[in-house]
Amino acid sequence: MHMASTSSVMPPLPHIAILVCVLQYGLGPWAAHYYPAANPEYAVSNPERYFAYAVPALVAIAFGWFLGCIGLYSRPQPQYLLKGHSLAERDLNRLLWGGLALHLILRSRELGGLGVLFLLLANLRFVGAMGLMLLRAPGWKWKAMLLLILELSASVGSGLFHDMILWAMSFFALYAFTRRISRPAYLMWLALIALSVFLLNDAKWQIRQSTWFGGGAINVFGSEVPMNRWNRPFVGGLCLAQSATKLLSGGFGEDSLGDACMRFNQGWIVDRVLQHVPANEPYARGETVLSSLKAALLPRILAPDKRGAGGREFMTRFADYTPFEDTSMSIGFVGEIYANFGRTGGILGCGVYALLLALGFRLLGLRARKSVVWWSLVFYIAHLAIKAETDIGTAMNYVVKAAVVALAAVYCLPHLRYELLGRAGQEPGKLLKRRAGPRLQSGSVAADVPSSEGSERVVLRSKLEKLSGATTAHVDTRL
Repeated sequence: MHMASTSSVMPPLPHIAILVCVLQYGLGPWAAHYYPAANPEYAVSNPERYFAYAVPALVAIAFGWFLGCIGLYSRPQPQYLLKGHSLAERDLNRLLWGGLALHLILRSRELGGLGVLFLLLANLRFVGAMGLMLLRAPGWKWKAMLLLILELSASVGSGLFHDMILWAMSFFALYAFTRRISRPAYLMWLALIALSVFLLNDAKWQIRQSTWFGGGAINVFGSEVPMNRWNRPFVGGLCLAQSATKLLSGGFGEDSLGDACMRFNQGWIVDRVLQHVPANEPYARGETVLSSLKAALLPRILAPDKRGAGGREFMTRFADYTPFEDTSMSIGFVGEIYANFGRTGGILGCGVYALLLALGFRLLGLRARKSVVWWSLVFYIAHLAIKAETDIGTAMNYVVKAAVVALAAVYCLPHLRYELLGRAGQEPGKLLKRRAGPRLQSGSVAADVPSSEGSERVVLRSKLEKLSGATTAHVDTRL
């Protein structure tokens, strides 16, 4: 309810981050206890010990986000109802189409160490689409829909849907912010998204059998449907419809529910950390946190010995579990903080980690009082940080690099830069004021023009003021 009530004055990214943590560290393990998976390895071995740590940690996470956002939503409401400026829209379209072209060209190529850079550059397409939506630019709806359909196609092709779900949630959060939808409609949309995610977790295993293990066809409603890059969104929709039919017809037995609950259960990994540390592995005492900050803030040329992503390494070291070679898995920030500081330190550390993320959100959120386009950069930079299963090093590395790429992109696009500074459309007027003399420099006309009136109106008024000043000076000379 609080998420619905605050969405009209600020995008609910803190609420999304808290919900993801509650789902994967709270509700998921709780449901998996009553509907266990077929493989007992994915079960929480000691629920009392686990929830004695997880529940206070979730409370600390929620409190950290809340503390960092106090007063932010009570600031003056962003003027998102004003029409977007054509010059800033042009720069946002450049980000959209340039990022999309880069995504389509390089998505199937091995790029080695440059992969993260090109991924961030390609993800600027979402900044463009979300910025156009925030400015209510012409055509933003079909452009956003195009991106989401292509993201669905890529997810069906890879069998991985987490990024697509996060981007879809980002668009929904910004849409709710700009549209001020009613509370019942908001709750209905949240329920629909939750149901879709639940059904998608059931459908994705059928999709993975085709994409990961070959075959090229999926059995949907009793028919073999061939899958290629052109019909992936259609096939994904059919699989989702089949899962919905299965749910409505009572086809979800205890085994199916157990597998579904296991998908949302990140708690079994944290439980392994609680069991393994410090009994078999001593507390890291800040080692991984310091190395994560070093890896995120220093380039490799200054720190040649900095470590890479710690997911697989941490799973082996702190959870006594070796993932499959092609599996991406991590103990998450909740498990990592416990592995460093123990139970009490882990609970406090989770709160501090959430507070730091909230302060970053607050810093950019205050700037959004000048231009709502800042919110598109917030969701771009924080995309990976709101994933509960991401370790601190991976999250911080992504946040820092995304911020650098966003800064470079804004620097290269002057009209977008002026939009973010709250001076959209005033650049030509500024140039004229330097030539027009002291009266125009005082801002008697140009400074009174709201940014929403556009650059053409500013230029026209500036020229009229210049002409008026010249005429007055000529009359005074004759007298």
